[in-house]
Amino acid sequence: MSGAPPDNRRLRRQHALFVLLLVAAVLLAGALSQRHRWQLDLTAAGRHSLSESSRQLLAQLDAPLRVEAWLPPDAALRARVGDLFERYRRGAAAAGVDFSLAMRNPETDPAAARELQIARGGAVILRHAGAEQRLQQLSEAAVSGAIARLARGGARRLYFLSGHGERSPLGAGNGDYGRFSAQLAEAGLLLEPLDLAAQPRVPDDAAALVLADPRAALFPGERAAIADWLGRGGNLLWLLEPGARAGTELLAEQLGVRALPGVVVDAAGQRLGLDSPDFAVVSEYPPGRDGGAPTAALAAPSLLPQAAALVVEARRGWRAETLLRSGAQSWTERGEIAGTLRLDADAGEVAGPLDLGVALQRGEQRVVVLGDADFIGNAWLDNGANAELGRRLLEWLAGDDRLLQIARPEPADRLLLLGDAQRGLLGGLGLIGLPLLLFAVGAWQWRRRRRA
Repeated sequence: MSGAPPDNRRLRRQHALFVLLLVAAVLLAGALSQRHRWQLDLTAAGRHSLSESSRQLLAQLDAPLRVEAWLPPDAALRARVGDLFERYRRGAAAAGVDFSLAMRNPETDPAAARELQIARGGAVILRHAGAEQRLQQLSEAAVSGAIARLARGGARRLYFLSGHGERSPLGAGNGDYGRFSAQLAEAGLLLEPLDLAAQPRVPDDAAALVLADPRAALFPGERAAIADWLGRGGNLLWLLEPGARAGTELLAEQLGVRALPGVVVDAAGQRLGLDSPDFAVVSEYPPGRDGGAPTAALAAPSLLPQAAALVVEARRGWRAETLLRSGAQSWTERGEIAGTLRLDADAGEVAGPLDLGVALQRGEQRVVVLGDADFIGNAWLDNGANAELGRRLLEWLAGDDRLLQIARPEPADRLLLLGDAQRGLLGGLGLIGLPLLLFAVGAWQWRRRRRA
């Protein structure tokens, strides 16, 4: 009688059972994957997950978010778009927001594409509560900016007074605000110049009027137009520099705010490795009444170059509170910023803490006065929390209080902070250690070849 030994037959049955169980597990996993999705992002900066700020934006939506992606039949492009919006789908689900994504092909539905005026390269349309936003480029910043515009119900217009040597909202100079304007435009805040000599009234659609360090005197008609804007309940952001004169009489008359003589110097800047002492460091932000100050949620320090300290005198009907304040190691320096600096009270210099930014409210009307116009300039925008500070101030003036709770942190791996010892170590390795290593390798090779 022939046949396989009992042990072999048992082994075959075990192998067959294992294969059946494995196939069943694969089929079950495939069926479950169609109903349930689970992903884990192990990157340090969370590059494959939606940022916290984008998740907070989604939580602000009170109606379904519909996305139509009109894309050519490019598998790689569609995969990238699908991956990006998959993050938003998960974020919307966590926030309890109804979200849907529809992939459309303009080549197979040309009539609909023409009706929607879809560009040749395609477009992505976001719809929410009867409004829509269109994107020609895709990134989390662009999509979240569109969602922010949908959340606020459209763009807000901020008019910058021009014609007196002010900082240009669209310029590329060090002190201009071109980079800052581009960031705000993504979030639905539009910065536009306004010449009150040509248009003697602030437009009614202005969310706020901005005076960014006017250098030349304002004409009487322009002063009257600004006073009229304040009288109509308009919001105002006034950025001034040390020694500013143009328009400051209007500040004093209408708002009761004046600047102290001198430039704020701050010894606290040495801890941050700043080379110049005339950077005012704001590391703590007053919470304001009931914690409602627009700067209350800021955590990183702001750096204000060559700032002026402010004094607020009571004006009837206005309620004032401090937004930015320097530390105890600061004072108003009235001499030359050179050599060893010390507080000279006999010369009229005032010791810190000093108010650098104040907010005034009268009912629903809001005004912010800052003793610095450089902090959101192209050259200083990336210093500390400067960009976030500027954005928060303008969103507060525009009345977007609910968006103030949304932080926009930079990815963790884009910021490298080194102390003095670490910078010294790297410098020593580059200037001394690396040349010595190369010399040692060369000497070793020379000796090895002589012995050969």
